[in-house]
Amino acid sequence: MALRAPPGFVARPDGGTFLTGIAPDALSPLPASLQPRILYQGYVRIIRPEPGEDIPALLAELGLLQRSEQAWLKLPRETTADELHRDMLRRLDALPRSGHAEGLLVLDPTTKVDYYRGRWKPPGELSGTFVARRPQAYGAPLWGFALLDRGALARFLDFPIKGFRWRGCDAAWHLQAAIDHCRAARQRYRRRYAHGGAYLDFFSPLPLWAERHLAIVGHAAERQHSLFTYFIATDDLIAQEDFLQRRLWLRCDEDSN
Repeated sequence: MALRAPPGFVARPDGGTFLTGIAPDALSPLPASLQPRILYQGYVRIIRPEPGEDIPALLAELGLLQRSEQAWLKLPRETTADELHRDMLRRLDALPRSGHAEGLLVLDPTTKVDYYRGRWKPPGELSGTFVARRPQAYGAPLWGFALLDRGALARFLDFPIKGFRWRGCDAAWHLQAAIDHCRAARQRYRRRYAHGGAYLDFFSPLPLWAERHLAIVGHAAERQHSLFTYFIATDDLIAQEDFLQRRLWLRCDEDSN
């Protein structure tokens, strides 16, 4: 059984903290006074400060390990979309031929980038390379990069590749963003200005490291005709959008309403 990371936290710019290494159902090192103040936003657990309160100092006194933003994010190496795509093509080409894979699904890059579920389909008579998922005897289908020849599986590169610390789906979503960029059909997000900042609506999944980057300076919000939404304060908006456009090659559509 894998060991959990020791209880720790990451400080946020607003004075709050992310809790790390503490399972929701495990015995918590936090005192009873802090337990009800934990906010759960998906995988993120946040404690926001009260006026005059120094939450990072308090958690450090309790013995929790403070982690830097860089250490917690552990971003993959920055690369261009073309470099990432060509690297995966080289890895795929070096593999031996694969056998038949019943139940294979591929993400068709010719479909609309705004409808993620609708992009997945059986191979049919498709030829070329595709982000794909193939079933396994036990557990969820495996993520990877597939070479098809008229619908038949020729090669399959399993994700995550060796040395990649994130999940298979994170590698797949990163690669698909690169493929869409190379096809001049970049994935997009929508910006909706509001008091104190803007809502960013996303229509395709993001790798976990990118969602963590959003969560450091913003917070998940009610989605509006999108897969998910984050609110980012005005002071952090330019840097956050630069990250999305530089690291994931996304384009921004500003809400016209």
